Amino acid sequence: MLTADKILVMKKPGELFNRDDIKREYKDYARYWHPDLPTGNNAVMSHINDLYQLGLQQIAAGKWEGFNFLVIGGRELGFLTTVKFELGMMYIGHSYVAYFVEKKYNNLFDNALVNLTFKYASDKMREEFLKFLPTKLDIFETDEHIVLVVRKTRDLLLLKDVLEYSKGELPDRHVAWILSSLYNLACYINFSQLSHNAINLNTYFISPSLHGGALLGGWWYTVPINSKMLGVPAENFAITPPKIRDKKVGSINSDLEAIRAIGRNLLGNQDAPEALQRWLKGASAETAYKEYGLWNKVLDDSYGKRSFVELHITAEMLYF
Repeated sequence: MLTADKILVMKKPGELFNRDDIKREYKDYARYWHPDLPTGNNAVMSHINDLYQLGLQQIAAGKWEGFNFLVIGGRELGFLTTVKFELGMMYIGHSYVAYFVEKKYNNLFDNALVNLTFKYASDKMREEFLKFLPTKLDIFETDEHIVLVVRKTRDLLLLKDVLEYSKGELPDRHVAWILSSLYNLACYINFSQLSHNAINLNTYFISPSLHGGALLGGWWYTVPINSKMLGVPAENFAITPPKIRDKKVGSINSDLEAIRAIGRNLLGNQDAPEALQRWLKGASAETAYKEYGLWNKVLDDSYGKRSFVELHITAEMLYF
């Protein structure tokens, strides 16, 4: 029999029950934990009741969720963690990210599908940037959500989770290579004449082993430059330049300001080279190409000769 402490920390019915035997298992638990019995415990029985009712609701909805798996829409998704975002929920696995978007945001979902058709000037450009961009694996619907599943390689970690694991600060040399990867990607976005509008800790994934990253999330808000915005996450809207905020149109400057904001969040209050600190407090250039050129000068002034500094963080360290 499971201990009271183990039961009380369970949040999903699949952690306690087997979907096909839930009613029988519920009776077995009640025979032990019911408060009228010598072995009973009112708090535990109440929690078992809550998980049982939630389990019945999920079964009726064609859904079943456990500690690290979700069965829905005829699919079983194993995941490392879940992350709530402004349109719904992310399920992050080793090889995919599943975005469960509430159906009331179907216009933004459809917009993302349009934006996931990427264009390249050459095969060489495609080879360079394909790994930094989301590749659609599956689309399906549930009663409450429209779901987009995109490819993710095992080495990619959500930047927000990396920062939380690192207790809110990353060493400046790691901040520098993360920004370099973002500026490289911003050049592609600029080439595509797009404004992503949602570059932040919750949409960008980094590869500590390769010093790279992938912008897997946030494509719901992407619009052509100078086109009317469809929306923007609150954290991005807060750092959008006033002239763009007033016009509410897409601009690469919004994305460049978002990258500097990521740098400030990652660095926190640590000491860092003066050139880097000035950069993070400054305003962005008119284009991503110019910004990237200026950024490389900041790297030269801050560190001189470049060197690879290992960031030893893995999914196992974050989630297990």
